[in-house]
Amino acid sequence: LDTLGARHLPTYGYARNTAPNLDAFAKKSTVFEQCISASPWTVPSHASVFTGLHPAVHGAGIHAKGYRLRGEFVTLAELARANGALTTAITDGGPLSGRIGFSQGFDAYRDGSNGAHDADIEVTVAETIAWLEEFHDYPFFLFVHSFQVHDPYDPPEGFRGMFGGDAEVQGDHTKARTDAERAVWIARYDEEIAYLDHTLARL
Repeated sequence: LDTLGARHLPTYGYARNTAPNLDAFAKKSTVFEQCISASPWTVPSHASVFTGLHPAVHGAGIHAKGYRLRGEFVTLAELARANGALTTAITDGGPLSGRIGFSQGFDAYRDGSNGAHDADIEVTVAETIAWLEEFHDYPFFLFVHSFQVHDPYDPPEGFRGMFGGDAEVQGDHTKARTDAERAVWIARYDEEIAYLDHTLARL
């Protein structure tokens, strides 16, 4: 769940009930109280998740090191496939493109249309459910990834305004100049989380 900050989840003490379904899931799961990303952005941080290596070693997302996740590094998907698992990735767009090496070890890798942030959690969840219905009897490694809460923060009808994010503000969240503008963007971010959580409940 790309760009989803723990500090905006009730599981970690956030005052707004942004994610009741994730919170219920957390109550019957292992919850990490501290987890530090290897990088502040998607490509190098996910390359580290996939390889267990620091960005300075794998070089993915670093232009001076060729940017792509190079084939010389063994990925989690490659290890899973070598151990007999069916390996599939379903993402809803963004920079986790198979074209820059993230498809290593995956039997199937669906990464959106063109590398843009084409977040559509409804499509991602529907495709994931369909995949699970077909392949759940097999040993599998399934990577599901969403950019739904990445900017621009534009929650859909039924969620926009639930935390006060229906006011008009100019530009984007990085241009907020007043406390009132910042409050609106925070509310819209929280509303995106609520929409994500609502959709993930089906999964």
